[in-house]
Amino acid sequence: MDVQLLDHAIPDVLTPMEAAKVLHIGRSTIYKLLSEGEIKSFKIKTKILIPKSFLQDFIAKSAGIDYDGNIQMAENLSCCKKGENV
Repeated sequence: MDVQLLDHAIPDVLTPMEAAKVLHIGRSTIYKLLSEGEIKSFKIKTKILIPKSFLQDFIAKSAGIDYDGNIQMAENLSCCKKGENV
């Protein structure tokens, strides 16, 4: 099954603030996750960058999903209406 966790519209490499928006978390939380190594990243000079694959790894780990890097979120689960169970 060839699936992707994150939408194709998300860039392949994100800044911490872009990653925070994807995860719906705040600035201090994303930087805490980065400093603790929960989300892997790399630097180019002073710029911190997060490849989409590293973000997918973090999401899978947080959700307790065991995968080989090729997971996709089912389209009908990408968002839910109020009161809808997933």
